[in-house]
Amino acid sequence: MNHFLEWDIIKSPDLSLRKGMLPVLKGPGLGFELDWEAVSRAAELYQAKVESAGSA
Repeated sequence: MNHFLEWDIIKSPDLSLRKGMLPVLKGPGLGFELDWEAVSRAAELYQAKVESAGSA
């Protein structure tokens, strides 16, 4: 689903598609770490859009 985002919210590892597939991840849990600053920015932009749509 990363192709629907304006910027990446994954901090590590690089989850770029390779030949249309993702590599097998070896880290704990799902194997990746979120970039919480990017998630916060996305949440702020979403909230601003919701608020502006409600006032239209």
